Amino acid sequence: QIQSVSPYVEVCFGPQPQLFQHNSVILIPDFLTKEECHSLIEAGDSCARAGSSAANFYAYQAGMNRCPVKKLDLEAQMLSEELLKNRLLKFFELHLPQTASSIFGRSSRLKDMNVSFSPGEPAVNVYRSGGGIAPHTDKQTITVNVLLSDLGAFTGGGTMFWPQNADMPHMEDPNAKDTKDATLLRPLQGSALLFNGTVTHS
Repeated sequence: QIQSVSPYVEVCFGPQPQLFQHNSVILIPDFLTKEECHSLIEAGDSCARAGSSAANFYAYQAGMNRCPVKKLDLEAQMLSEELLKNRLLKFFELHLPQTASSIFGRSSRLKDMNVSFSPGEPAVNVYRSGGGIAPHTDKQTITVNVLLSDLGAFTGGGTMFWPQNADMPHMEDPNAKDTKDATLLRPLQGSALLFNGTVTHS
């Protein structure tokens, strides 16, 4: 089920959806420009080609390199900071203030908060043929995935989401390998997928 509320689209993928907080993914079109996507692609490719120890260390699955932004060039680091503070958190302030209050305890001046990341994040993931990530939950307040590649640059791909159990929303789905009830999203270049850390995805 897809509900469009400009400037974002909510995708509901399970029972009793609650905006962002339960069985709900937010899709934000044009979160990055084409030029910004290419800038991050170039930085990630450079990291992967150089055989960065960080890229190999954080690439916990075959067929991919995970390049932490802090190991990329200054332009990529500055862009990452811009995306977090002036776009992502501002998006919550402008369009999801009630959700912001619920998860952050405030709905304004979000960029003044102290934020932390999972090890190796934020990062640019560089996938090779057959690469992917197994079903998992991120266990953080917010996850944002942005497709950087141009349309037609690869086949397959996308992010798959499994319905959250209404009684145990923080548990990873033990049947996540079964894709029968899963929802696959393939956003366009520069679009962001925004979801909470209890959502099982791959």
